Amino acid sequence: MVSTLAAYRREKGKEKKTTTTGAGRTTLYESRWYAYTALAFLNDRDKPLTGLSTEPSTSFKEKLTKTKKTKASTPGGKRNGYTQ
Repeated sequence: MVSTLAAYRREKGKEKKTTTTGAGRTTLYESRWYAYTALAFLNDRDKPLTGLSTEPSTSFKEKLTKTKKTKASTPGGKRNGYTQ
C-alpha cells in the first residue's frame, strides 16, 4: 500500500508541476498509470471532515431545564402516577 501511495503521489506531482509552470496546453503531463484515475479519491484524504458537535444544542438545554422544572413542581411528589 505504501508503494502504491508513493506512485500516486509521484504521478500527481508530475501533473501538478506541468500545470503550475505556465507550460502550454500541449506540454501538460497526463498520467498513463493504470491506477491513477482509480485512486483519485485520495486527493481529499487530508481535508478534515465536518463532524457532529459534542456540545448540546440550545434547544436541548431548554428542554432539559423545562423537564427539571416540571418534575420539581409535580404535586404530592408523584411522578408518573406513583409516589416516591
